[in-house]
Amino acid sequence: MDKLTKASLEYINAIEDRLNITINNGEPVFIFDRIKKKNIKKLKSEISDIYTEDIEGLLHQTYKDGKSLIQGVGFGLVNDFEKFIKVGMLYSNRVILWDYLWGRILRDIDNYKNNLADIGIVSNNLIKIKQSISQGGIVILPHPTSWNKNTSTILNELREKKELYNTTNFGLASSLSVALDLNIHPYTLYDENTPSIGGSKEFDKLINDDKNDYLLNITRLLDEKPFELINDISANQFYSFLTEYPDFFSEFRDTFLIPNEGKSDAEKIQIFESRKKSVIDAIELRNKSRKKTALANTAERVTYLAALANIIFGITTANPEIPLITSAITSLSASLAKHLFELSKNKETNTMIIGFEKLNEIKKHQLG
Repeated sequence: MDKLTKASLEYINAIEDRLNITINNGEPVFIFDRIKKKNIKKLKSEISDIYTEDIEGLLHQTYKDGKSLIQGVGFGLVNDFEKFIKVGMLYSNRVILWDYLWGRILRDIDNYKNNLADIGIVSNNLIKIKQSISQGGIVILPHPTSWNKNTSTILNELREKKELYNTTNFGLASSLSVALDLNIHPYTLYDENTPSIGGSKEFDKLINDDKNDYLLNITRLLDEKPFELINDISANQFYSFLTEYPDFFSEFRDTFLIPNEGKSDAEKIQIFESRKKSVIDAIELRNKSRKKTALANTAERVTYLAALANIIFGITTANPEIPLITSAITSLSASLAKHLFELSKNKETNTMIIGFEKLNEIKKHQLG
């Protein structure tokens, strides 16, 4: 286990233990009455130990990993945390979250009772993604204000511009201030009131237009069929799926991350809509093909059950020339034999299309 994953798991375990959070039907339960000042004090101390023990090592590891991984760092306050994480998973190979407890909420221990609601929300959200953290898909780092002087300087300058100073721009400025030092790529979750990553033209100029549009597009895609399958499963399930189908991420990103250079807004919209339609059409065609296959197999199942059993291995090897499958097919009807030959030759190779089938299976299993 690498040091980033180890530190992030220790962070989550400290929250779970010190705040006496229990799990009920897979959901973390935070009970206000269980929390005393000593719990808050101990939690703050433990997180401090985790981060101060080897902060330079954690930062160096992040920079080093960023040479081979796309590391997306999430910023801004969001209403849908799980969707926020899944957008990050479609944007990057690893999601980085800035600590919000130790550096912000737990700073004033004496006033902890007034912050219990925020502590509960943040803690529950983080514990929900513990599985993804243990698999290395998400890491939690201390906020740059606790270790980078340049970040504090930039934020002080931002505070003087009241028209720009808001939560979103605070997060973006913090992330941008260390983006090169850590090899990270800022991202946030769009909503109808935030049509741009920074919420203002000044900040838009600091973000690559291609990535800006990609974030906007995928945020909206997750509310549309069939892409809403991603939104219908948990962040942990989605990350497990991505580890099983690693090419899904690259194919999805290559499809919807459209180079903007030299293109008008109308051209970019048309390209995106065309690509979206191509994916939807391919999924629908695949579903129709599978239904036809199921019907054909059902019609022939009783008569040719023994023969089908004999050729299962041959079909999975996609080699209709081996003696086993050749001899078996001679006992089948001409129509079924043709169908089996086509099945063995025409296998779906588009990882993204196959991936949506798997996501649908995950959703059905989740619903029980």
